[in-house]
Amino acid sequence: MNHDVREALARARADRPELGATIALQLDLVAEPRATRIDVDFAERAAARMAAGLPAIDPVTLRLDWEAFARRLGEVAEIVASHKPSLAAAAREAAEQATTRRSVQFFLDGGPVDALAAFLLTHALRPFLRPFVEAALATAEAARWSGGFCPACGGAPDFAVLEADAGARRLLCGRCDAEWAHARTGCPFCGNQDRETLGYFGTGEAAHRLYVCDRCNRYLKTLDLRATWRRPSLPAERVLAVGMDLAAARAGYHA
Repeated sequence: MNHDVREALARARADRPELGATIALQLDLVAEPRATRIDVDFAERAAARMAAGLPAIDPVTLRLDWEAFARRLGEVAEIVASHKPSLAAAAREAAEQATTRRSVQFFLDGGPVDALAAFLLTHALRPFLRPFVEAALATAEAARWSGGFCPACGGAPDFAVLEADAGARRLLCGRCDAEWAHARTGCPFCGNQDRETLGYFGTGEAAHRLYVCDRCNRYLKTLDLRATWRRPSLPAERVLAVGMDLAAARAGYHA
């Protein structure tokens, strides 16, 4: 999957020169999944948690190579520093403060962290979480999941796709890149079903839609596959659709 992401971003760099800096940063951040020893009963425990409406990964019992994670977190901070020198000191400080198991548990539990720390933790954790995510998504319970947050890690979606055949919606986790099916209508963030306070608007490209909720003031970038021949890598597409983030901010919505 990461090969597909890297390839898609590399191809786009020539076609989207205005996104050169953003693409270069993301290319450096893409990392292969880390070999992780998963407990033999993880899938069983994951299925039980998802059946109870909880994400498969339990932050309290999550076992990682914490020394390797700390090194990766430092690497991510240095990548940010090399691309954005003005953030170098802040990134290094944030990484130093977030290396502990307790910091990771707090983040995975949805505890509030500032945007820079969240960025660092997200990109440092992805390669370590991927084996757990794949094991969780392979269970029958994951296929039945319909919640608005990630069935694997509990993260919020930051991108969606409408399928080409019937327009069914699939969400992409902003934290671990898991994908899952979700109801075609309604706000995945707050559960709002009131059509008067839900809507979407175009962004200049036929296949891109910005879905918004006026109850929680959040937005969801969406690619409508019925309006394009492309079959993109969603993690790459979220990067290439950064213009929608700017449009949402100008309209008063937040991620």
